[in-house]
Amino acid sequence: MFLNKLEKYSSNVAAISENFETLTYFDLIKLSEPIRTIIKKRSLIFLLSTNSIESLLGYIAFIRSDCVVMLINPQITTDEFNLLYKKYNPDFLWCSKKN
Repeated sequence: MFLNKLEKYSSNVAAISENFETLTYFDLIKLSEPIRTIIKKRSLIFLLSTNSIESLLGYIAFIRSDCVVMLINPQITTDEFNLLYKKYNPDFLWCSKKN
């Protein structure tokens, strides 16, 4: 899988932040590694996904840790979120500081 071979592209630009800072694949690996080290394999993660570096870092860390990631629109209603939470009982919830 592509995300498990990011080192191959380490010097390539992977993302540009809203402040126009560029992040290489090496940067993404380095920044996501601390997240990856605390997550158990096959964990179910609810990721309230926004167009942000935080969401991208979480997603990369989780996929590289063989987790199951459920991308959730941060505009979800509280009732809808509670239904999903009760049904699937995720191990972790990941969201940006803005959510």
